[in-house]
Amino acid sequence: MFRPDDMNLMQDQMSIVHFKNIIAEDYATRWSVSLHKHDFLELSLITDGEGELEYGQTQYPLQKGILVVKNVGMLHSEVSSLEKPIREYCLGVTGVQIPGRPANCLLHDDASPILNTGSGFQYLEQSFRFLLKLFHDEEASHDDEIHAILIGLAGAIQFIAGSQPRRKIIAQTYSELVEDSLSYIEENFQNRISVNGVAEHFHVSPSTLSHKFKDEVGYTVKQYILELQLGEAERRLIFSNEDIRVISEDCGYSNLQYFYNVFKKSTGYTPIEFREFYQTSIFREMEEI
Repeated sequence: MFRPDDMNLMQDQMSIVHFKNIIAEDYATRWSVSLHKHDFLELSLITDGEGELEYGQTQYPLQKGILVVKNVGMLHSEVSSLEKPIREYCLGVTGVQIPGRPANCLLHDDASPILNTGSGFQYLEQSFRFLLKLFHDEEASHDDEIHAILIGLAGAIQFIAGSQPRRKIIAQTYSELVEDSLSYIEENFQNRISVNGVAEHFHVSPSTLSHKFKDEVGYTVKQYILELQLGEAERRLIFSNEDIRVISEDCGYSNLQYFYNVFKKSTGYTPIEFREFYQTSIFREMEEI
């Protein structure tokens, strides 16, 4: 739970890294984002629809009224329901420092990322909506207003987090081989690694690794590597203007055309289409405000 003096430490440091509005119904295919992590705190307010979040290798249902708090460095993925496409505000913030916790960690590492906003939903939705308009206004600077709204949001989240029972993530337990393999893949997925390469690194047969990994994690080794590669590519396509060739190479694909083929097969969009859609969806939302 926050303490009153925590807010004073946060006030002069918080700033927005990115701010998107996700409208899943606009996508030709089921909207999803593969496993990825950020170097900032991310807050997602679900304003409509349903979906599912994977966070800390635990699955959480998403629905209207939920605020998702994603601490820095935590792997997560998200998928929307087809029948009830999700809508959400996605806000990236840096400069958050709570005493006794790492920078940009709003909740304890073992805490559930899901907060039920209850009666605070209307205030949060209006704040996120107005903040989005200010942040993407290219005709004027709104630094003071944005700063004030961020402080208000932090106070609201303080109240919401403190008014409901603290739920912990149910820790997954893995064998030593699988635990070490997960860490190795997460540290090296941007290189050209394979099932055989991971197995060789740990001096086991590919079949032994594949069987244990799939049985304990639910992904095959190949699927997990692909999820991380696609998640990193999606993150950089959305949040940067980097050249797609550079992104492709940094995600383990030296052949740009092959990267395009894999990306299109997995997401339903080419990397260019994926990036353009996220950019144009912001301005469509701006017109609705």
